[in-house]
Amino acid sequence: MKWVTHLVVDSLQDVAEPAKRLEDLGFEALYISERKHNPFMQLSVAATDTRRIKLGRG
Repeated sequence: MKWVTHLVVDSLQDVAEPAKRLEDLGFEALYISERKHNPFMQLSVAATDTRRIKLGRG
C-alpha cells in the first residue's frame, strides 16, 4: 500500500521536521497546502531534509 498525506503549516520553520518524519515512517508522497505560503518555498524547505519522499503541491 502506498501512503500519501498533506501538510498544512503556519510557518516555514514547521515544514522540514514533519517532512523528514513522514519519510522515515514510509510515506511515499507529501503534498503541501497552498493555504498560507507559496507552496514552492515550503517544498524547498521539505526537500532540504528528505531524500526519497515525493513532494508536490496540493
